[in-house]
Amino acid sequence: MNPFMTYQDIIKRGIPCETTPPDEAHTCEYCGKELPYRGVVPPGESVKRFYLASCDCEQACAKRRQAREEEDIIMIKKAEAESREHYMKMLIADSGVKGIYQNATFDSFNATTQEQKKAKMAIMKYAVDFSDFQNNPKEIKKGLFLHGSVGTGKTLLVSALCNDLTRHGIRCVFITVDDMMGKIRETFKSDVSEMSVRNEYKNVPVLILDDLGKEKATDWHTSTLFDIIDSRYSNGLITIVTANHNSETLKELLTPKGSKDGTKADAIISRLIGASREIIPMYWGDYRCIG
Repeated sequence: MNPFMTYQDIIKRGIPCETTPPDEAHTCEYCGKELPYRGVVPPGESVKRFYLASCDCEQACAKRRQAREEEDIIMIKKAEAESREHYMKMLIADSGVKGIYQNATFDSFNATTQEQKKAKMAIMKYAVDFSDFQNNPKEIKKGLFLHGSVGTGKTLLVSALCNDLTRHGIRCVFITVDDMMGKIRETFKSDVSEMSVRNEYKNVPVLILDDLGKEKATDWHTSTLFDIIDSRYSNGLITIVTANHNSETLKELLTPKGSKDGTKADAIISRLIGASREIIPMYWGDYRCIG
């Protein structure tokens, strides 16, 4: 039995109705044909509602096709937006930014001196320009090198930068050098291969290394760090670094104790500086103690 019937057919068949169709007449806006109301006839049940039938003329059918296409476009855009939002959340969750820095923005850094304002503006400009030089095949991909005394806001600013880039769909990994080395060392006692973890840091589009030079340098440590930095430098991937010391002191700190060969330490610093769009000094009082 046809589940959609006119009121007249419903009455003829003796199907019970709990309602009746509206009295007003309707015609097709294109061909002028009168359009009947049809009742929804559930098997074994009474008719509870009527709907206005659609016209089958060419113009009406074309209008309905257009409406369906527009609905499809809306649904596709909605799905894309939901997918993008899910991707953004995944990027942020995987970025490695932790604790109080997860919600850091550039506004979180209250620059009061000219030096602080200059540092903040340089990093904000880097974020604004990022998509331009990232998508320009002629532009050499370069990162940033922030160095300064303890507590000057270096971690806060690069956390804000990381959050900003991930919100724009850029995959970043934020990690201290010590933690990165720790994750690589963990593979020595697990089924995860050391190379797979190294490759994660070698290949991520943007690697943000915090607190370079804070960890104890050994032959393995310096060689591993060189392997990662050299790979990223050779492949034109962006590395952003913070350190509590200038380049000369870092060379000393990255040279294993008792070693007279500082070649790899020199090479690490040379590549980091060479791969930096800007070197940003941040030497002022402890920012965390202000106020």
